Amino acid sequence: MIDDANGDIFVTPGKQIPGIPRHQIKGGLDYAVTPSWKVGGDVIWVGSQWYVGDNANQNVKLADYWVANLHGSYQLTKELQVYGVINNLFNRKFATYGTYFDPQSVVNAVANPQADHRTITPAQPLAIYVGLRAKL
Repeated sequence: MIDDANGDIFVTPGKQIPGIPRHQIKGGLDYAVTPSWKVGGDVIWVGSQWYVGDNANQNVKLADYWVANLHGSYQLTKELQVYGVINNLFNRKFATYGTYFDPQSVVNAVANPQADHRTITPAQPLAIYVGLRAKL
């Protein structure tokens, strides 16, 4: 780490903004099997990103990830539709966000707080939703 006597870290030009991946690729496809039945899916890839708080880009990055999702619907009548969504089809484990915190801030709430200052937001695991949509 490059810091001064006050502990200030100098950010030099060209550093990447933490929490914002440099690359994202999103692709999707929908297909009408019949006029009433539609299916589709999408794949999202997000490049690695710096933890929020690492403005000088000095520590490890949050890993890149990809996720696949499916969706479909069937029009029962003009007013009634059944639909389904599957998020994180392959139940991949990854983090969507990372930042730092002070482990001492939870010393009264947690008996043995971890010494690691990093914290992540895990992705949603495999989730399946089914619903009914009505037009009134």
